Amino acid sequence: MKLNAAVRREIKAQARACLLSRLPYCILAFAVYLVPTLFVSMLTAVPLDANLGQLMTMLGLGLACEILLLGPIMLGVQYFFVRISRGQTPPLSALFAPLAGARSVWRGIRMTLCLLLRTLLLMFVPTALYEAAMYGLLFWQQGGGLPLGTFVLLWTAVLLLYSLVMLPILGYLPSYWMGYAVLADDEQTGVWRATGTGPKLLRGQRWQMVAFTLSFLPWFLGGFLTCGLLTVFGAIYLFVSLYGLYDRLSGRQPDTPPQNPPFMG
Repeated sequence: MKLNAAVRREIKAQARACLLSRLPYCILAFAVYLVPTLFVSMLTAVPLDANLGQLMTMLGLGLACEILLLGPIMLGVQYFFVRISRGQTPPLSALFAPLAGARSVWRGIRMTLCLLLRTLLLMFVPTALYEAAMYGLLFWQQGGGLPLGTFVLLWTAVLLLYSLVMLPILGYLPSYWMGYAVLADDEQTGVWRATGTGPKLLRGQRWQMVAFTLSFLPWFLGGFLTCGLLTVFGAIYLFVSLYGLYDRLSGRQPDTPPQNPPFMG
C-alpha cells in the first residue's frame, strides 16, 4: 500500500470517527498514563540549586520510574487504543490488564526499553555532532578567537541545521510504536521484532511516514494556546491513526464497530 495524501486523509478520517464516538472514554484512558507521569515528574524534579550528584540521581530515578512503572501502564493504554482504532470499545479494566501478571509487566518494561534504545540509535549521531559543534564554538569564543556576533550567528546556524535533521527523525519514530499493535495481536512476538515491523512495512516510504506524523503537528502546537488540551487530543488522535495505518499496511481486515458501545464493563 502506498501511503499517499489520499490514503493518509482516509486513515485519519476513520481514526477520527472511532475517537470522537468514544472521546470521554479515550481521555480517561490517556489520563491513566498521564496522571502518574505528572506525579513522577514532580517527584523527580531537579532543584535549581542542585549539584551534579543530585542532578544525576534525580535523572536516574526519573528514568527508572519511566521504565519500571510507566512502561507497563503504557502497554495497557496502547493496547486500549489499538482496539479503539478497530472500532471496538474495550472495558476500562482492560487498561490495567498488563499489571495483572509478572510476564505482562516485564513485557511492558522491555517494550519501553526497546523503544528507548531505538530512539537513541536514531538520534545518537546527529546529537553527538550537534553537541561537539556547540562545545567547539563555545571554547572558540571563550578563547577570544571568535567575536560574540559571529558566535551567535554560528550557534543559530548549527541549531537550525540540527533541528532540520531531527525533524524527519522525530517524524519517523512513531513507526516503531506500531509494535504495540503487533504485540496486541500476538504477545509471543519479541519486542525488538515487534518494533521493527512498522519500519519494514514502510520500507521505501520514510518521507511519507514523516508527512503522516507531521500532519498532527498543529494539534501539538495548539497545546501551547489551550494549556495542553489540544496536545492530549493530538496524542490520542496520533495513536489511533497510527494503529489504523498499521492495519492497512499489514492487510488486516477492519472490524465492524459495535452499536451503542458501553463505556463500562
